[in-house]
Amino acid sequence: MLFRSADTGYAGRAEADENFGLTSLELKNTADAGEAFLRATYLEPSLVQSSLELCILSIERGEWPEARAWFERYLNARSDAGRAETIAHSDRTLQAGYDLASEAGDDDAAATCSVYLIPEMRHAI
Repeated sequence: MLFRSADTGYAGRAEADENFGLTSLELKNTADAGEAFLRATYLEPSLVQSSLELCILSIERGEWPEARAWFERYLNARSDAGRAETIAHSDRTLQAGYDLASEAGDDDAAATCSVYLIPEMRHAI
């Protein structure tokens, strides 16, 4: 049985929800993961990882407009956090970008993402 606190105002709640979502993903419980990431982004819209995970979950469900919106939110949060120029995208992020570009018919963007998925090309990101 899962216990959820009614107190959503404590410090670190958004990060706790994000961590719960990541743990739920590890346990293959995508429903709880999605709920946790939504709570996290509601409490703290600037959380980078939660937006990315919601994008990936939306892709897996074939919910392309939602996936695009979450990916844009991820990119904005990443930029706002100062990570855009300092931290390379993860393979999961590049795969999401590839999937979104492919689904939209953007062959150039899909090709760019696929090139960066090759380990030898990581230094170019």
